[in-house]
Amino acid sequence: MSQNFKSFLKGLLNKVSQNRLTWPHLLEHPFVKESEEELEAREARLRMAAARGCDAAWRGEVNITLSSPALNRNVDAQLSGSPSGRVKSKDLCNKGVENPVSTDQSIPISQPSIAVNVQPHNIVTDETIESCGQTTETQSAAKSDALILEKIEITLRTPRGAQAIAQDRGAIAHILHPFRNFNVKGTAALSNEQADISAGQALRILSNLLAASVLTPKTAVDDVLPSVLGLIRATLGASAPQHVSLLIKGFGVLKKLIEVGSSKVESNYFHHSVALLRLYSQVVSYKYDTSGRVVYEATSCVTLLLTRLTLGLSKLMSSGTQRLDEAANQEGALISQIIGQAKSLDIMDQLCLCLTGAGSHIAAGVVSSAPVAAEACKAIWGLLSALNIVATRGVKQSFPLTLSQTRNRLKTGGIEISSDLKIENAIKAEIERFTELLMKSRDMQVSICYALMHGSESGLSSVIQILLQCCELSPRICDILSGTSQNDGLCPNGGVDGTVVSAIFRLVLLCANAAAAKDAGAQTLDSENTTSKASSFENLATLSCLLISTIAQGLKLLARQGASCMLTNSQSKQHDRLVALAQLGSSERITSETSMLLTAAATLALASILLLERCPTSSVASCTIVQSPINFIPHISVLYDQICPFRSDDHESKQVMRSEEGMLMSWHGQRDGYIGALELWLIWGGVSSIQQACSLGVPDSLLSLLGGKRDSASKHELQLSSIGVSPVGVLWSLSVIHLCLAGGAFQEVLFKKESLSVLLSLIDEPHLACLQRWDGFGGGLLGVRDIVNLIVDILEFPFNATQNSSSSPLASASLLHSSAPGTNSIVQRKGLENGDMVKVIASELPRYLQTLQEVCICGPLVGCLKLLDIKDFSRPVSLIVKLAQNSRSFGEGFLKEGLLSPVVLPKMLNTNSPKEVILDFLIVISDLARMSKDFYGPIGDANVVVYMKSLLTHADANVRSKACNALGNMCRHTPYFYKDMVKHDIVNILIDRCADPDRRTRKFACFAVGNAAYHNDYLYEQLKRCIPHLTNLLLGDEEEKTKANAAGALSNLVRNSSRLCEDIISQGAIQALLQVITDYSNAAMGSPARMEANNDSPLKIALFSLGNMCIHAPCRQYLRTPELFQILMKLQQESPDPTIIKYISRIISKFPEASMQRG
Repeated sequence: MSQNFKSFLKGLLNKVSQNRLTWPHLLEHPFVKESEEELEAREARLRMAAARGCDAAWRGEVNITLSSPALNRNVDAQLSGSPSGRVKSKDLCNKGVENPVSTDQSIPISQPSIAVNVQPHNIVTDETIESCGQTTETQSAAKSDALILEKIEITLRTPRGAQAIAQDRGAIAHILHPFRNFNVKGTAALSNEQADISAGQALRILSNLLAASVLTPKTAVDDVLPSVLGLIRATLGASAPQHVSLLIKGFGVLKKLIEVGSSKVESNYFHHSVALLRLYSQVVSYKYDTSGRVVYEATSCVTLLLTRLTLGLSKLMSSGTQRLDEAANQEGALISQIIGQAKSLDIMDQLCLCLTGAGSHIAAGVVSSAPVAAEACKAIWGLLSALNIVATRGVKQSFPLTLSQTRNRLKTGGIEISSDLKIENAIKAEIERFTELLMKSRDMQVSICYALMHGSESGLSSVIQILLQCCELSPRICDILSGTSQNDGLCPNGGVDGTVVSAIFRLVLLCANAAAAKDAGAQTLDSENTTSKASSFENLATLSCLLISTIAQGLKLLARQGASCMLTNSQSKQHDRLVALAQLGSSERITSETSMLLTAAATLALASILLLERCPTSSVASCTIVQSPINFIPHISVLYDQICPFRSDDHESKQVMRSEEGMLMSWHGQRDGYIGALELWLIWGGVSSIQQACSLGVPDSLLSLLGGKRDSASKHELQLSSIGVSPVGVLWSLSVIHLCLAGGAFQEVLFKKESLSVLLSLIDEPHLACLQRWDGFGGGLLGVRDIVNLIVDILEFPFNATQNSSSSPLASASLLHSSAPGTNSIVQRKGLENGDMVKVIASELPRYLQTLQEVCICGPLVGCLKLLDIKDFSRPVSLIVKLAQNSRSFGEGFLKEGLLSPVVLPKMLNTNSPKEVILDFLIVISDLARMSKDFYGPIGDANVVVYMKSLLTHADANVRSKACNALGNMCRHTPYFYKDMVKHDIVNILIDRCADPDRRTRKFACFAVGNAAYHNDYLYEQLKRCIPHLTNLLLGDEEEKTKANAAGALSNLVRNSSRLCEDIISQGAIQALLQVITDYSNAAMGSPARMEANNDSPLKIALFSLGNMCIHAPCRQYLRTPELFQILMKLQQESPDPTIIKYISRIISKFPEASMQRG
């Protein structure tokens, strides 16, 4: 064995891939490459053959072969006579040949006979050819084509030869000639064994040409691609397993052709790409390949196609093209059309079927098809990425907070921007469909797990990013990925072996070990290779941590509790997983952009998992992990350094955040994890942690972050990308601020206009509108609800702290239902136990209310109602009640901002609205109406009376009573609503409420009836029906206030006219009043102090009513009895109450005879 041969074998078999001898470098190896002596000897032999008369035969063979391979016959003898069996490359490329498909008739008939043998007498003319039989002709043609392909393959061994073949269209035509029958005959061409062999040889030649990178994109797309597609189409249609190898080779060549042709997408490339996509469904259903190689190679083609299209489209977008159909050329439009075809051809469904098949084989123990799973995931991610780019047109997604603040700043600067800055999520439907299939198919789940366990780096990246999208848009899948369920109870056991979460943690542990080895200096490779590998594992670890955090947040959204949902119940696994995340999240590892992102992602994963634990102050607390959560997260001071947005030594971090738009992928902010970890500290660290956070200025820094404060170093440049806070991060920030209020931060947060303005901007319509359209966690209607509730919890803190003091406002109907998640117990037990703090808050409450007016709280509070779901109105409406009860200015502000607008009012007074919302809103209406008649106009314009009809018959007694009270106040000052009450039949329903089963409802119904009769007698005729009910209430076992209201109502029924005197007399109302006077006279004389303290006692109101009735003659006549005068005189003499004496004197004065008798 020669030294060159040994060296050649060693290069081919080298275990180190970087040092392995590959194409086309192996052609330059001394063992393969011809020496100068060998080259000279071969050329001498060629000259000798030409001198013997074979030159014409040589040239004729080449000419005829490259011009029309279908007409070549019996050239094997001539080939056998060619010296050394080699083709001179320059002879091939010097011929001006034609394409055989279009020039079969262009061969000159008068051309002299051509020798096919070195023997002079063996000449074949055209006539000889025509005389041959059909069988001999076919066999000869096949042999001729095979030998020509062999000759071309030999020529390809040198770079010069490969270049010559690639530039010679005739040579390319010969290579593609074996595919012609497949294009013409289809599956029938496979019946010829020689055709199968020739096609395989042609594919091998094409593979070598593509490996040498000598084929031009035009040749690859226009000539080669359709031929190879025709071969594949015909082979897929053959119901025979012997053509599997041909399919594998065909798809292998097709993949290289796609790569070459994707450099510039033109119309031919579009048609061939669509043809490939149409073939893929046949590949998925192909039954004759047990190895899985056909599906793998075909899926690889689809993956490469979609990936290249995505890259091409990204480049067009980055060059400034905003609209695909307006691109400088048609390339963008063609790419978009290909991607659209992929969607319309249901490639996603086909890829899911591919995953299902691979999972079925893996479950059955056939692991040979396992690589298909990872490749299918790469194709799915390529499709999703392409669809997203097409839909978004290159516009990057921004967090709602960043987007709303950008709008505000541009408007402040006088710059008008489009009102539609929302990025449509084009892949949402595709992801939801994939998610549904994944949730239903166990085989797909097996494929995903296997791809995570055994996939390549690119495959792992694709799988993780797909699952990230699925979890964000469909949190239901988080249960499946973690292995938890709703029935796990208080001791969930998720993330066990065999789940996706377990596979992801395996990756995290491997990456943590790699990071430890790197930090310890264990790697000894060159610095460039080390940096590349470090960046590789850091990117993969970042994606893994993001998926873990997303699954944990999804479980939180599904109301799963306990970190063991992700960590299992095994103490060792819990410890290993948390330690790995803590190691990757260490701030000491930040040395580059990738390491910074990894640290942020790992901290986010830690926070998301540990926040699943129940609050330690909860009465049902049951920690599912052995160690305290704060043992695994950085200290408060370290977290503060990462959270604080504009520290002087944070310039490098700001630059990185600016370049990445402050995002970890598209759903998480770079600061989210640090804020979540800080919340963990405050929850689990107790009062000392809260005080430490306050001393560091954490609340003020968070407010600056949420307010998008400008960097002082660059006043005139927007630095919003450095915020780095997603909607979830905003919620965590507000929770931290709320926790710090009880530690003394309430003065900085609540008594400063700047701080209050930041808080109110978060519930203002611009931010909530962006948040409502956010598809990730913390967005949508749930996100709007959560942020509004947290802001209200913060703003209500002074009211709740002083609710037991004399200066506190009245409690709303929903006060007892208000609490900040996980924080209410801390505030109550620690903060509100501080008597000094409560005193300070109580003394500063007027200033707080004044500050709220100055920052125009009414607008955001009313505006958020327009975007909230009706079932989420309770918290903001409760704050509106508190404010409206404190000041008329707030009431006017709420009305001005549209509290009674057609957008808000129908939601709140609908019978299907939450009971607390209806009650609170009725309180607001009642208080406004009670304050001033000036509010009657807005209340009337809003048609509140219309809604009262249904509220008076509401199933809940509290609603009925509040509705009666509101109606009473609406009739308090003027008869403004009298006509509307008649129009909408309110009076009759109100009268029925006087006999309501509920005591409070009867009481307020009497109050409303009395006011309905107070101003004039417009409603007297309708109110006549209430007299029996009022009489019964006076005689029945009712509250004193109810009897007083009933007596007052009877008084008002005679106040404006005598129309109802006869009815009052006939139905016993006067007698009932006399009975009340009799009953309560004894009580008044028995306990005079009690009567004096109660100005609205039934006795006083009954006496006042009798005084009004005595004005009218029918009533005077009825009351002229000795018994009445005896009672009145005795009460007048013995009662010390001047009001009672006054009312009795008024009655007696109407009866002269009684006055004379008394005198």
